Amino acid sequence: MHSRDDDSTEVSREPSALPDRWTSQPSAFNGRDEPDLPATIALAATFALGVGSVVFVVSLVLGGLVSALLSLLIVVGAIGSAFVLRWLE
Repeated sequence: MHSRDDDSTEVSREPSALPDRWTSQPSAFNGRDEPDLPATIALAATFALGVGSVVFVVSLVLGGLVSALLSLLIVVGAIGSAFVLRWLE
């Protein structure tokens, strides 16, 4: 006699420990072999904005106007290139 509890083909339907908003998101590669270019550019621009903002404020506080303007130029360039690459896509 074989009971239903011993059936190894039955799949357990236990709830996931993670909420649906984490488990239902698409992967960063969107099912392709290459990474998502706009997402990578947006991430790089966000990182450049964060680092550039800190460098800009520190440079202004320490009196380095040239380095502050240089960091501002780099941030604007990174964000501008992100918009240009997104527009060209």
